[in-house]
Amino acid sequence: MHQSGSKKGHSHLVDVDGHVLKLAHESDCCNHCGKSFWAGARYVNERSIGIEIVNAGDQPFSDAQYESVLRLVREIHAAYHPP
Repeated sequence: MHQSGSKKGHSHLVDVDGHVLKLAHESDCCNHCGKSFWAGARYVNERSIGIEIVNAGDQPFSDAQYESVLRLVREIHAAYHPP
């Protein structure tokens, strides 16, 4: 992945109605994790794809959001074959 110049952001945004907006290509590093460490790796932004799900925090995610996220993750997995 390469740095996109963006300070913060996500690759995809899933709206309440399930509509998915692609905000950046998966190969762009969007800095959605900030300073991070996971499974012995630093700079998790370079090893992950950020999916933001719209929610005010006081309501459950919608069925449409769950369906869209599942579909999106399957598409990303099929395209990139992560471990």
